[in-house]
Amino acid sequence: MPDALSSHDVIQNKTKNDIEEKIKENINMASFDIPTIDVSPFFKSDENEEGTKKAMEHIREACVSYGFFQIVNHGIPSDLLSRTIDMYKTFFACSDEEKLSVPNNYLKSTPNSAETFEHLWFRFPFSGFNNCRSITPHFKKVLEEMVSHFTKLGVVLEGIISECLGLPPDFLSNYRNDRSRDSLMGLHYFPATEDDNTGKPAHEDPGCFTILYQDEIGGLQVHKDDQWIPIAPSKDKLVVNIGDVIQVLSNNKFKSATHKVVRPSETNRYSYVFFYNVQGDNNMANSLMPIVDLSPFFLGDEDGERKAREVIHEACSRYGFFQIVNHGVPLDLMSRALKLSKSFFECPVEEKMNCSPLPGAPFPAGYNRKPNPSYEFAEYLVMLHPGSTFNVFPANHPQLREVMGDLFNQFAKIGAILESILSESLGLPPSTLQEFNNERNSDVLTALYYLPATENEKMGINSHRDVGCITFVLQDEVGGLEVQKDGKWIPVTPNKGALVVNIGIVLQVLTNDKYKSPNHRVMRPNGRSRNSFSFFYNVSRGKWLEPLSYFTKQIDEKPNYQGFIYSDYLQKRNENKLKRAAGLEEDLGLSHFSLTRSIENH
Repeated sequence: MPDALSSHDVIQNKTKNDIEEKIKENINMASFDIPTIDVSPFFKSDENEEGTKKAMEHIREACVSYGFFQIVNHGIPSDLLSRTIDMYKTFFACSDEEKLSVPNNYLKSTPNSAETFEHLWFRFPFSGFNNCRSITPHFKKVLEEMVSHFTKLGVVLEGIISECLGLPPDFLSNYRNDRSRDSLMGLHYFPATEDDNTGKPAHEDPGCFTILYQDEIGGLQVHKDDQWIPIAPSKDKLVVNIGDVIQVLSNNKFKSATHKVVRPSETNRYSYVFFYNVQGDNNMANSLMPIVDLSPFFLGDEDGERKAREVIHEACSRYGFFQIVNHGVPLDLMSRALKLSKSFFECPVEEKMNCSPLPGAPFPAGYNRKPNPSYEFAEYLVMLHPGSTFNVFPANHPQLREVMGDLFNQFAKIGAILESILSESLGLPPSTLQEFNNERNSDVLTALYYLPATENEKMGINSHRDVGCITFVLQDEVGGLEVQKDGKWIPVTPNKGALVVNIGIVLQVLTNDKYKSPNHRVMRPNGRSRNSFSFFYNVSRGKWLEPLSYFTKQIDEKPNYQGFIYSDYLQKRNENKLKRAAGLEEDLGLSHFSLTRSIENH
């Protein structure tokens, strides 16, 4: 048997004319809607900005419209592609006894199955080979070489897809940094019968994306607009399709397309597929957490601005949370702020207490911690406007004042930009929210520190909604922030360089519930402390709040809230917190001013 595998004599040879006729047959069937993209610019040492930009545009369009595309000049040698398909053909020509000797890796569909094929499946490092007397080292070497090339290509595609989504190039590689779930599968489809030509029924792939190489026979079809589009095979082309993970992470912007395999008549079909997967325990709930690239607003990219506003509008309407990248806040500043705050909070309590709030402060700026006992476990260092005389900073951390001041100013700038974006997302003049909220003296920056969880208590900050206009959160890599949606708590996975944005009560009232202020909380991690910053982009305490006429009178809708002074709401909310701490359930928060009485936990 090893001699047979070392030779290609057992492989059914097709004449050049036979192959060309089969290719022509498939091309005549095919629609040319599935684009073929030259990815060579991504592999060249000399920068080809025009080539990479053009390729990215085509890939983005294909992922949005079809979830499928084909690539050429991908860096995988043509000879290796052919040798790999030949190796699989040779294996599938073996007896069932020989094929079944590959433990847990070979599978043949049952007679009553809706599928009619057999496959050979391996996950790196191909441990199944060690027990397989039917497979020679040559076969193993070819497949290992193939997986190495597929993995390298997958890393390149990760970067491309990340940028096509407006994310940092390393976003997907950071999210999906474990290669242990990747797998390579060779497939053999038997010839169709008169009664059935189904090879693989309609399905979507569950992973990040899939890379496929098919022989000259064809049979792969993609579902689009209620039609099945054949993907005609072509020498050296690879088919790439988006999986469920990317669809979820992109909040349905990129599609995981339905596809199937139709068995050809009177001949066998061979292909192999590389599944670029994630760990089984990776949380995919960030579909609720769209990540928005704000760079178009700094570059004057009108089309990019429009798309970003659409994503933000949907996120604010449905969830009240989203993340932003390329926001203008220097990454170095964010990193330094987290390191300095961590250093401060690790100081002895006596030293931190030297930064206790000054008497008479309108808000307790300085160091504070939750009383013991408390249902929350967090420490704070609060900063008011940089010019405030009530700010208190540690004498032994002189850089902290400067860094927090810089961070405060950067957050205030991005807050003004977001006010304009949100105004336009709501269909209002760009200056609407800025004109309403034109005083910056009430903004607050807070550094937070959460102790590691204990066996009995994991709560960091209990379920709540933020009181201001907009909140920005800079969190370290530990995580712990969770958002409530449909009765479930969704973790907000930290992303390097990203800021979390959530809508506050003020915007919920102004928009008459068009935008939601969601419940969220912080769960303390096991075995690790957590550091973060929150910037509260607020309105002044004396501000009069009521739904804007744009969302009531002008569209003939009744207001959901009576008008009130912001400080009155803050007082009622504080009373509510005191009652909750005492074990009472009475709600005297925003529902006190609600005309519909449907608000919870304010």
